[in-house]
Amino acid sequence: MNQLSATSEPTGSKRNVSPTTVEDKIMRAWYEAQASEPDTSSFTSWVDWDETERHVSRLQRQLANAVEHGNRKAARHYKWLIRNSHHVKMLAIRAVTQENKGRNTPGVDGKTYTPPEARQELLKLVNLKKKPLHVRRVYIKKKNGKQRPLGIPTISNRLEQAIHKMAMEPEWDIQFEPNSFGFRPSCSTWDAIAQLFIVLSSIRSPQ
Repeated sequence: MNQLSATSEPTGSKRNVSPTTVEDKIMRAWYEAQASEPDTSSFTSWVDWDETERHVSRLQRQLANAVEHGNRKAARHYKWLIRNSHHVKMLAIRAVTQENKGRNTPGVDGKTYTPPEARQELLKLVNLKKKPLHVRRVYIKKKNGKQRPLGIPTISNRLEQAIHKMAMEPEWDIQFEPNSFGFRPSCSTWDAIAQLFIVLSSIRSPQ
């Protein structure tokens, strides 16, 4: 879903982009987002998930480029586009209610939104400005006999967290250290192994 990687976005050099060009790109991205947003999209019918993922990935790449060039105004616009995008909400609902392992674990409201009709209802309830509900407190027994407290948020709050994550992750990922691979999108242990091989196989590498 998130296609940000070291190979997709160059970070070694910055291009000189005029403010007018950046503003044009922002407006074009806004018009494209509005034009591609379906007025009536339903989880009960067929959804083109490939096109939805491409649309979200394009917005995230544009946000990463704006952050890379230090354009805060453009970054705010792109984050607004991501948080209000219908495609982002669709992907977040799919992740929370269909892909997540805790999709059948309700919060304090007792709702899970697993049927297609319930997911469609959840799509209409998205409100990033409302105050989140309290977490449901449960206790998990540890090996030493003690109990570890665990807070379980509601499905709607998990959905809002997923939407905010899609808007914040490209901004911070582009600012991380280039050789930091832990808990980053499109990065794994194999990337760290490859970087170690590149550094240690050099003639000037430490023996």
